[in-house]
Amino acid sequence: MKNFWQFIKFGVVAVVCVPLLVAGVEAAEIETVPDLILSAVNAGYTGPDGSQQNYDFVEIFNTTGEPVRLEKYSLVYTNSAGNRTVHNFLAGAILNAEFLAMGYSNAPQFAEAENDYKYRFNLAAATGTVSLLLDDVVVDEVCWGSATCAARYAAFATSVASNSTLVRCIVDGLVEPCADDRPFEFRSYYPEFDFGVLLYDVPEEEPPEEPPEDLPSCRGLIFSEIFTYFEFDYAEQFVELFNPTDEIIPLDSCKIDYKNRNYEMAGEIRPGEYLAYRHANLQLSKNPTSSNIVALIDGDGAEVVSLVYYSGQKKLVSWAFFGVDEDGNGVWRQTYALTPSEENIYQEFRSCPAGKIINPRTGNCINFFEDEPLPDCPAGKFRNPETNRCKSYETVAKILEPCAEGYYRNPETNRCRKIETATASLTPCQEGYERNPETNRCRKIRENNGADYGVEPTDYTDTSAFVAYGALAVVGTSGVTYAIFQFRHELAQFLRKTFGKHGRMKL
Repeated sequence: MKNFWQFIKFGVVAVVCVPLLVAGVEAAEIETVPDLILSAVNAGYTGPDGSQQNYDFVEIFNTTGEPVRLEKYSLVYTNSAGNRTVHNFLAGAILNAEFLAMGYSNAPQFAEAENDYKYRFNLAAATGTVSLLLDDVVVDEVCWGSATCAARYAAFATSVASNSTLVRCIVDGLVEPCADDRPFEFRSYYPEFDFGVLLYDVPEEEPPEEPPEDLPSCRGLIFSEIFTYFEFDYAEQFVELFNPTDEIIPLDSCKIDYKNRNYEMAGEIRPGEYLAYRHANLQLSKNPTSSNIVALIDGDGAEVVSLVYYSGQKKLVSWAFFGVDEDGNGVWRQTYALTPSEENIYQEFRSCPAGKIINPRTGNCINFFEDEPLPDCPAGKFRNPETNRCKSYETVAKILEPCAEGYYRNPETNRCRKIETATASLTPCQEGYERNPETNRCRKIRENNGADYGVEPTDYTDTSAFVAYGALAVVGTSGVTYAIFQFRHELAQFLRKTFGKHGRMKL
């Protein structure tokens, strides 16, 4: 009987409590539905023109249909090394639209956008995680590649043809599951970016707190020089900062950001001073295949200034700042004069050892003879202007073909040159000289030109003609005489037959 009443009690409790528990769970689920969720993510791609991080963006969806305050939300990116970069929304910021598209600060599509629509991290295509936090609690998250999270997908494709976006399935403002009941799917999606959906409402009774006066700040500093292409090891590298202000700037809260890693700083920079920053763990790419970004981060996490250095760095050459041009653009040049913690010096060519100077046409060091001029080269040779050494014409001419008709070979260059073209640009010869039509060179006019001798006309008979005719007659006569003597019997017989036949003569 006792067991019976216990069973009745348990049944009553179940009838009363279970519906309440179910209702409580449903109410909890409804309350935990966030106002904002991630709706699209793209890690960007390199365009056909070489531009990078195209459409590197994160899109946020407003599920409420009403304006939503953003000051308690934050957007977090975690890279493959586990380093987190946080983007906090400004106090008083309000999302007054259904979607908010934010992009990487260096993406071409966000070049004209205000800073509130940009984040400082750039998403890696291979692996990464994007999280949306409310009061430091994750309310939505998506990851790709080797990263681990509940909504995990494959890596992004970086080519233009196959690049696609991770998109949440939203139909008529309602979130629905995608294929295989997954929250996201890969498809072609590039939204229209609206840079006017954020409003700001900062109540007068709650003004933003001002930082204490003694809070260190590195605002005002600029980058002046960066040296990456070392000779022996990374310890030679440095990033130089310059203080153009009239105040001492402390560095205790400043950081150098490179490839999503922060490096602490310390000390101070006085007005007009330079500081070469080195860190044991900071290893800059010597000669990157694409542009690299080094940023200076303030104590509040804001980016103060950034420096971009490009591929094509030369060994023992730095990338240095040399003021601004007439349009207000910074002038950066490669220089062979490394000046860590000092004012920059522009040196176009390398330094040559003693006794040599730079050849500005080649950038190579050549011998330099300061005290005495170089002697003339021997016959058949000329001095090479790049090496200052004598070079044989014959050595070069042996493999050269003769110049075509109307051309001659220039002895200084060993090239064929047109006579007419050369003559047109040559200066007239000096008095007493004339131009040789074969070489285009001036030659001295011969002194014996016949002007000093009197010449009188003389009539004469060409006796050589008579002599020739006489010799010809002698030869002919001799030949006839020899022929008659040689064939005299035959001729006599012929004559006897001929004249005897007609009865005129018989020998």
